[in-house]
Order: sequence, then C-alpha cells, then structure tokens
Amino acid sequence: MSGGAVARDEVGWRELARMPLVLNEAGGTTDASDWPPEERPEIAVRCGNFDEWLEAVAGNRGVGVVPESIGRQRVHPFISFVAIPDAPLMPLHIVFPRHDGHPLTRRFLAHARATVNQCEGGGAGTGIVPEPGGESPEA
Repeated sequence: MSGGAVARDEVGWRELARMPLVLNEAGGTTDASDWPPEERPEIAVRCGNFDEWLEAVAGNRGVGVVPESIGRQRVHPFISFVAIPDAPLMPLHIVFPRHDGHPLTRRFLAHARATVNQCEGGGAGTGIVPEPGGESPEA
C-alpha cells in the first residue's frame, strides 16, 4: 500500500474500492466482483501470476489483496501489509493425495479441523476437512 494507508494498522474493505486495484488473475483470491457493483474499484493492472502482481504493487501501480498468511511472509521490501478486518471470507482448500501421502497428513488435518472449529466459535461449522483417502466427513 502507499500513501496514508501505509502508516495505519488497518484499512476498511470499502475504502479499498476507492484505490486502484492490482489483480492476480491466474491465482489470486480477489476480484472486482468481491465488491458491490456500485462500489467496485478501478482495475489498475491485471497480472498473470504472483510475481507480476508483487512487482506491480511494489511499483506503486495500485493496491492488492492477499490472504493474511502472505503478509506474514514479508515477501517484498517495498510492500507494506495492512490488515483488512472487514474483508470478505475467502475459501480455503486443502489438497493431499488419496494414497501414499505424507505420514503426518492425518495430524495436519486434525490440526486444520481444530483451527476451523476454533475460528468458527467452537461449533461444527461449515469448514469440513476430508479424511485422507476418503470423502468429506458429514458435519
């Protein structure tokens, strides 16, 4: 981010609509359709991959939106990551082989289930994580 938003700890989702947006069309999680039609941001740059997206944002061509985990990686010295507390939820998919997977896959999936339940307030929620080698368990 650039300008006054950089010095802040967070920015609102609707506020982003007033800033030029850099989109990663190949693998990004954000699109202009994530905002209501009357509040959609201007698309400053459309990128074909994460590296192009990163350089466009670093080059001050617009702002971008990524999952929080990317911001924790400190992926570029010229980019500041600012929280968006009212951003819409983004889907997350866990992918693993059905057979001959890593020996810690079950442990990872158990942790993922516990994390989803914690984030959803401790209930069963809708964050179903499938069993290795099987179908999604019933909620």
